[in-house]
Amino acid sequence: MSHPPAPLVRVSTTAGVTTITLDHPPTRNALSTPLMTQLREALAAAAADSTVRVVVLDHTGPVFCSGVDLAETQAAREAGRAPSDVRLVAVSKLHPLERIIAAHAAGQTEFGESRAQELDAKLAEEVPGDLRWHFVGRLQRNKVGLVAGRVVLIHSVDRVRLARSIADHMTEVGGTQQVLIQVNVTGEQRKGGCRPEELG
Repeated sequence: MSHPPAPLVRVSTTAGVTTITLDHPPTRNALSTPLMTQLREALAAAAADSTVRVVVLDHTGPVFCSGVDLAETQAAREAGRAPSDVRLVAVSKLHPLERIIAAHAAGQTEFGESRAQELDAKLAEEVPGDLRWHFVGRLQRNKVGLVAGRVVLIHSVDRVRLARSIADHMTEVGGTQQVLIQVNVTGEQRKGGCRPEELG
């Protein structure tokens, strides 16, 4: 007597949060028609006013996927990286804090702001302790004090004077600030970024 296969997708709802759990890792083989069909049905059945989160279980344990990001998870695995090493940054500029907190309740922890004064206002509010802020806009030197030392990453340092301003500020307040350097490798005037020879 054969038994029906175990469900690939399990759904539970608690306090307005619908959790959809996939019992198999989203490898190329697992992205099958039955899996995607069950996932679509689970999403369609979720209450319209509930927050939906997706949890993927593989042989290493749970891997949280904020939203339905199976393609991104598969891409990470194909690149030889663990899905948990990939950070999804939700750009939250112009969104009220209530929506950010609701997204956090669904599992999103990384948020990006592009306006220093808006970031400053949100940082003044009480938010969950594991919420991590990024600055993703073009930072003006006179706004460095509103950003540097208060976010986990400044995504675009596009000129040497800005880098020096950040370094000076962090020397003054103590600590370090992670940044990404934008480099103009083509030398085109209309494009921003440091020149390669300015690095080092």
